[in-house]
Amino acid sequence: MADLQQQIAQLEQTTPESPLLVTLYNNLGQAYESRYDDKQAIEFYEKALLLAEAKKDVAGQARSLRNIGDALKNCGRPAQAVGYYERALAQYHSVEDRNGEATTLGQLGNTYDDLGRYSQAIQFYQQSLEIMRKLGNRLGEASSLGNLGNAYYALGYYSQAIQFHEQCLEIMREIRNRQGETMSLGNLGLIYYALNQYPQAIQFHQQSLEIEREIGDRLGEANSLGNLELAYNALGQHPSAIQFHQQWLEIARETGNRRGEAASLGNLGIEYHALGQYSQAAQFHQQHLEIAREIGDLRGEATSLFNLGNALAKIDQKSEAHTSYEAARALFADMGLDHLVEQCDSALRSLEELEPDSSQVLDENVSND
Repeated sequence: MADLQQQIAQLEQTTPESPLLVTLYNNLGQAYESRYDDKQAIEFYEKALLLAEAKKDVAGQARSLRNIGDALKNCGRPAQAVGYYERALAQYHSVEDRNGEATTLGQLGNTYDDLGRYSQAIQFYQQSLEIMRKLGNRLGEASSLGNLGNAYYALGYYSQAIQFHEQCLEIMREIRNRQGETMSLGNLGLIYYALNQYPQAIQFHQQSLEIEREIGDRLGEANSLGNLELAYNALGQHPSAIQFHQQWLEIARETGNRRGEAASLGNLGIEYHALGQYSQAAQFHQQHLEIAREIGDLRGEATSLFNLGNALAKIDQKSEAHTSYEAARALFADMGLDHLVEQCDSALRSLEELEPDSSQVLDENVSND
């Protein structure tokens, strides 16, 4: 990253209008994004966009707009991301970049998925799938199939979701994309988890974990450990679940994955909550909250506030619980996540009735999209 910064500094001094800066600003933004510094990433994407507009560089504008959308989506601001993706889509269409168009359609689908508007997400995924098939882009086709599987899973249409993920898995194996194979296996595991078929879910996550360890995918390994935790938790095997989460937390910290670290802390809080150790649960949710705020992860912040409210309610800190629920509700409302706003309203009503519905925890399971 230092080399990239130096190259940019030299160009800014000698030829500040150089079109190469559009590419370099975008590359630096992506470097910051890989470090979970979305705020800094957005600053460079916006610089790239301004220069691309000044130079009438339509392809540069499209890339910058999509990158801004990605960063906004990743930091929990999906409603704001939509406009940038729509503008990027129009630009890709104008220069007849079909691959860019298909990829952006997929990202629009992911954003509507984040907003809980799954039917709209499916429409975008279908459009993306059509283009990828016309282009003969097998990896893009597999990604679109996986995204469709995730959307149908979210709608509770598990048989359709399984079909899409199995098609995705078949292509990933055909093109020997081992990382894509692990993602498909992980998503199948999540569906069987939702079907309460926990032993089968564990089999899929174990297969995914074995491949991730084989190819050295530490981030994927952490995700599989987190999902194995959820399955063992559902079987009531909390000590095993906690062990998996501690491994997840260790890998997240080792790889500098702050978002993963936050999620694992939050799920450890859920485990201790299930064991009736509410004060310890509250401590983990508080740590989750601090990291989520630090990295600008609004959805993670809202989730940790909701779960913190559950733990506080259990230790008779009703006023603090009320504050946490209200703060979570405001964030979910800002993000347009109406189904989660309803959960907050339900928790607030239960709190007023002095019977907190703390069973409605929000976990941080990993949908491998």
